[in-house]
Amino acid sequence: MANILFIQPFDFPNFLGQKKRKRFLISRAQFEVGYQVPVEHDFSVLDLNLAIRQKGSIPKAIEEATQSLNPDLIFLTYPSFPQGEQVALVLRCLTKVANIPVVMGGGAISLVKDAPLRWWPDMNISCCYSGFGKQISTIIQSIVTGKNQNLPGVFWAGEKPSEKGNLRERLIDFYKPEDLYSARGRIDFSGYVDDIRRVGFNPCAVIELTRGCLHRCSFCAINRENFGFFSRSPEIVIHEIEYLVNMGITSFHFTDPTFGLAIKKTEELVETMVLLQKKHPKNRFEITTRVDIISRKNALLFRKAGVVRCDLGMETMSEMELASVHKGFKREKIRKAVRYLAEVGIETKLFHITFPQKISIPTIEFLLELSRSRVPFLVQSAYLRGIPNPLSEPLFSNQDQKVFCRESDSIEQIMEWMLVNLAFKSINTFLHEPRFQENLRNALSQDIDLKTLFEIAQSNSGITLNLKADFDGQRYFFRHKRKTPFTWCFKKTS
Repeated sequence: MANILFIQPFDFPNFLGQKKRKRFLISRAQFEVGYQVPVEHDFSVLDLNLAIRQKGSIPKAIEEATQSLNPDLIFLTYPSFPQGEQVALVLRCLTKVANIPVVMGGGAISLVKDAPLRWWPDMNISCCYSGFGKQISTIIQSIVTGKNQNLPGVFWAGEKPSEKGNLRERLIDFYKPEDLYSARGRIDFSGYVDDIRRVGFNPCAVIELTRGCLHRCSFCAINRENFGFFSRSPEIVIHEIEYLVNMGITSFHFTDPTFGLAIKKTEELVETMVLLQKKHPKNRFEITTRVDIISRKNALLFRKAGVVRCDLGMETMSEMELASVHKGFKREKIRKAVRYLAEVGIETKLFHITFPQKISIPTIEFLLELSRSRVPFLVQSAYLRGIPNPLSEPLFSNQDQKVFCRESDSIEQIMEWMLVNLAFKSINTFLHEPRFQENLRNALSQDIDLKTLFEIAQSNSGITLNLKADFDGQRYFFRHKRKTPFTWCFKKTS
């Protein structure tokens, strides 16, 4: 029997630390791993998103957990590439307190495979695995016995990667929610939810009907690789929602990359959600889907099912850029989808991409149009970038689309990022300055180049963009210090 500790890195998802957002997304990874760890092993969870608010620091939380639990093996999830800094911090803390073998899984491993074994060679990583966890039982047995088994999708330290490639497997299905969320009786899920509320956050459950995608969009870092498309039974998802509602949770986030892609299963799920919503009218759901799935009929059905926010890939409203990334439809389809959602009271979160050539005037005009029409929306901006090369030395901050820019990003991209994220409600920054919309309208109506709204200062150390507009003595600027992760948009007093 082994004593296993699962560690969830801090800052997943990466807007949890913002004080103004009181939603705490509960990661599924800790429960899916725990569910697949054989019951003869002890299993505990250290969620650093929660622990840092209880203990005050990550090193202290890790030290106390490892000393009190004395684990034989640690599972560490690596959800996305930019979180490499947080993962590295956890690994450094672990090497200081104990010599415990680490097993690393998560979405990033599907992209970078065995790269963490090269990035952090002295951090006690025994293996990395991709997939949904079918190999977990065998991995534990291999480490306990000291006899590594050659498994598809598993990369052992000091050994050549398996030639069998990635493991193709089904999502966990036909489970009892109480078994999943308790790791078969080894986690006090009710106490975990109470702890989230105790530190001042509202728990939001992450649920999913599907994982993966049938499309290979060039601008999507998640789905451009062929990892497959998988789904679980709708009745299991409904049972899971009901279980979580009984735990007092009313906020839910579907993490399906494209909600509705499994057409028949989605129809069955949504029809049952409509009935469930009549019983539990306080339930609120957020989904992510494609623009071409949003029709007037579907928008109304989603709203009846309790959907209050729908995340859509706008990318840009410039036809040339839409064509350059093979988006597959014209901008008018985006406009219609947002309008259909607004008609039934669903807020839209628009994924926005800045392109290197120029500031997208059609995008700015579209967002101004939505704001003028009082359409409920917010934006989440990103830079058009490629998947990182796992063979090169990683600079994780360069891939953080929400905060950082890098030297290959153009001045125009940074300007557009700043204009959009200041003038409109944004997931990226809390420096929302709605009065700036009037400056944009005036500049566009007078055919003024939007670049002239900035003062640009360049030096050997970096770039500073100062917005000329003054709002009651407050001015905004964007600073990028070359070869560092220190890039952000600031507010200062004139």
